[in-house]
Amino acid sequence: MNKKITIGIDPSVTSTKFAYALVDWKFKTATIGVFRDFFEFQDFVLEVKGKEGVRAAVDNSNAQNMSFDMKGSKAVVARKARNVGRNQERSELCIGWLDKLGIPNRGVKPSSSGTKKSEGYILGRLRAEDITLVEGRLARYTKGKDQGSLREDVRDALELALDWA
Repeated sequence: MNKKITIGIDPSVTSTKFAYALVDWKFKTATIGVFRDFFEFQDFVLEVKGKEGVRAAVDNSNAQNMSFDMKGSKAVVARKARNVGRNQERSELCIGWLDKLGIPNRGVKPSSSGTKKSEGYILGRLRAEDITLVEGRLARYTKGKDQGSLREDVRDALELALDWA
């Protein structure tokens, strides 16, 4: 298939809402960032749906067919269960919206991408393809020990977009 535009979406329920990456293979750019909410995701998809060759990959924990770990107090286990359910719901909403608009997509099991890739690995892949990185809102951590690094969910979204080229 001819490379055009591939989108990666990681709809986690962490404090960053959910991350995206759009790789435009013709213009050799990768735009990354974080959506504020599902409505911003919908607007983004409406903007790109008319472009030729758009495809999307969504990190879909529903496809994983396994449960979360039950370690911790009752409160911790309850929080994990809520987060897993919300992640699954967001994944299905994203896939449903893409389907409704006729954008080819696939849900990808989080484990199918293998081990988490480092920022150096992801940036090396971009350099190898001669792709320029364009950073959007909240693409990097702004506090803590990882301050200045690309967010893990943004790296995951970028890897999804690169892998489905």
